[in-house]
Amino acid sequence: MSKVTVIIPTYNRAHILSQAIESVLAQTMGDFELVIVDDGSTDGTAEIVRGFSDSRIRYIQQANAGPGMARNRGVAEATSQYVSFLDSDDLWTPDKLSSCLTFLSNHPEVGGIFHDLEWRSGDEVRPSFVRAHSARMLAWLAGGSYPEGTLIPDRELHLLLLQEVPIKPTALIVDKLAFKTSGGFNSWVWGEDWEFLLRFAKQNRLAYLDRPLGVRRTTPDSAQLKEIKRNFTVACELLSSQRSLISSQDTEALAAISTGITQIAKGMSWEYLKRGKRLPAINTCLIGFAKTGNVELLFRALGVCLPISLFRAAKTLYRGRSRASWIA
Repeated sequence: MSKVTVIIPTYNRAHILSQAIESVLAQTMGDFELVIVDDGSTDGTAEIVRGFSDSRIRYIQQANAGPGMARNRGVAEATSQYVSFLDSDDLWTPDKLSSCLTFLSNHPEVGGIFHDLEWRSGDEVRPSFVRAHSARMLAWLAGGSYPEGTLIPDRELHLLLLQEVPIKPTALIVDKLAFKTSGGFNSWVWGEDWEFLLRFAKQNRLAYLDRPLGVRRTTPDSAQLKEIKRNFTVACELLSSQRSLISSQDTEALAAISTGITQIAKGMSWEYLKRGKRLPAINTCLIGFAKTGNVELLFRALGVCLPISLFRAAKTLYRGRSRASWIA
């Protein structure tokens, strides 16, 4: 039995899938099996996979059901104690598996581990996905660097996941039994990883390895870019459902949720603006404001729809009043 099962879910990525496969086969630790789950591709994916003759590769085809269901199928086929996920447009560094499994073997109490990623979008490259996309992790990491791994306190992890999700499937290895006990991924097309992690982290400890052991690539066919409105709605519904589970006395957790919705509204409105869609950008900010009371979102909406001179006047007026008076 292999130490770890690597699962690559893929859908119409024949043009890039081979790079992901090659990054797995290049691992310094070779004791793994690779399960590629083809989620209903129609673009020649099968021919790409069959071009590899490595006996560790298993290729499974299924009707299109979404990335979460494809990962679940891979876990069902896994024969190892640990399962590791790699999105088909991403890459791993050669020491990814060895680094993570060394930590896990020394910490049997841990249900899973994730690591940092390099982030690429077109010509833009950022050396750390965590530092570029996770303010809360960045603040926590200010206490030190953990290239060999560290356990994240349960409370800190809970607050992190209420605010944002810097843990991407490409960076995640989990115990197979813990995965199954948590219920696995749901059938959402976007946000299924976030919803899974919120459930998984309630039952399992997670560790973080502060090294970019992979590359997250944002490609034109990424789900995050294709359906902005749907993604924003799903994220708001997910965080709103978490809010209903939290005591009104836990102001820190409630604040984390508000921060999460605010950040999502900012990001999605910016994606709309890059596409020249001003009205959806405004609406996204206004919805975020209605859900959080964060006046910054209101001013972002004003900044999109008003002439710059009026926006500056409104901003000056705001600075002269307390935030509480605006919310009231």
